[in-house]
Amino acid sequence: MKKPWLFALLLLPALHPRPASALDEVTATDIVTGLVPIGGLVLTYSNDDPAGRRQYFWSMATSMAVVNGSRLAFKDHEWATRPNGHPYGFPSGHMAFLGAGAAFLQDRYGWKWGVPAWAATGYTAWVRVDDDHHRWRDIVAALVVVEASSLYFTTRFPDMTVKPLFGDEYQKVAGLQVEYRFAAR
Repeated sequence: MKKPWLFALLLLPALHPRPASALDEVTATDIVTGLVPIGGLVLTYSNDDPAGRRQYFWSMATSMAVVNGSRLAFKDHEWATRPNGHPYGFPSGHMAFLGAGAAFLQDRYGWKWGVPAWAATGYTAWVRVDDDHHRWRDIVAALVVVEASSLYFTTRFPDMTVKPLFGDEYQKVAGLQVEYRFAAR
């Protein structure tokens, strides 16, 4: 680990936690909204992955620029009003930030990191809709943007993918297809 100070910095908020009674679902999902993307960035440091870090920043910056630009463009549209009456609801900024982290983790480091990140994203989306912060269209719009951005900028680490392989009715084959990309970093 080359940047131990980064982990120490991330642990500072844990030194002064809120009482359990004060931590409601919305606050918990606000915390998760920061932890997943920061976790993706920390993982690039712990894996000594500067290429992944560049991809993370490009994907995150593009996602946030498109979503926030859309929020400004839709500010006078009826879709911009949230169910609770607040403005700037379409698309969801929380889902853009959290989803960009989850999409990066999935696309760069695979399902072991992606599944928990997407589970946290799904739960946060449900809480945001249930608590009248957003509608489902706000969530879906943001997640479409972040997934498209991640697919464009992010490559698998360490450039290897393993996929199931199935034949058709004439070709009775089953197995795994392994691809490895040889490229200079």
